[in-house]
Amino acid sequence: QKEYRRFCGTMEDNRVNLDRIAPGYIERQMAKPKHIVDRYVFGKCTPVTGLVWPGFRPAVHILPVGKEPFDMHNPKTIPPNWTTWQAMDFGMSAPTVVHFYAMNPEDGKIYIYNEICRPLTGGGEHFGLRELCRDINAKRPTRDGTHPVFADPKTCYERRFEKGQAWVTIADLMSELGVELQPAQNNFSAG
Repeated sequence: QKEYRRFCGTMEDNRVNLDRIAPGYIERQMAKPKHIVDRYVFGKCTPVTGLVWPGFRPAVHILPVGKEPFDMHNPKTIPPNWTTWQAMDFGMSAPTVVHFYAMNPEDGKIYIYNEICRPLTGGGEHFGLRELCRDINAKRPTRDGTHPVFADPKTCYERRFEKGQAWVTIADLMSELGVELQPAQNNFSAG
């Protein structure tokens, strides 16, 4: 059996060539955030946390119990003038997550009022999609039963599943089960 060892090199390991090819590169990297410096300058293989929501503050972003603007467990209590939508991150090797959003038109605040998080297994014809679609529709306000769920564009365009003589997308399968998917903008500038 072969033996492997991990080598974590730093930029100093090849400073002469680096200075010749890209003068001042290390100094420019040192001005970047600590997690970039640790990883790319010092070669540390450390986990990085807090990058997605660096401004997240629980006192601002989490509602205290009893301060909710509607019954968060009953989507039918969302005021009718509020905008609601869902977004899904489909996972085959990681759990599928669906978030349910409601936006107050008066102040623009957005509330996540429900979530589905589950692995799609179960085998069979739709490997758990039937149950997922049933649960999505049950957690939507009645008025929103027909609008699409925003999802990674791949779920709408990649034909990865065989159905009869054809290859279909996840969106095709979910549409047959009563949930329409719409490709979300997943480029860097969209967030």
